Amino acid sequence: MDGFLCSENLMIGAGMVIFQVPSDPLKVVLVYEKRRKYWFLPKGRKDVGEAVEQTAVREAFEEVHHENTGMPDEVNYESHILNVLDGT
Repeated sequence: MDGFLCSENLMIGAGMVIFQVPSDPLKVVLVYEKRRKYWFLPKGRKDVGEAVEQTAVREAFEEVHHENTGMPDEVNYESHILNVLDGT
């Protein structure tokens, strides 16, 4: 499978859908990966000893680059809010 990382071992990951309620239209946070030029929901690999819920929260904060996360300013991701109904 070209362009994909494959493993014979099971990899556990977690992610989350972040949305604003109430909101009309519904707004969802998406992350843009600058190097590969694609959009995705915040997600990632589970660390050893970490609960999947902790993984989802950690990955969301890392990739959305929420202030107060302690992450460096230079990251490879941008986060944006998408209006679900009209795609803007």
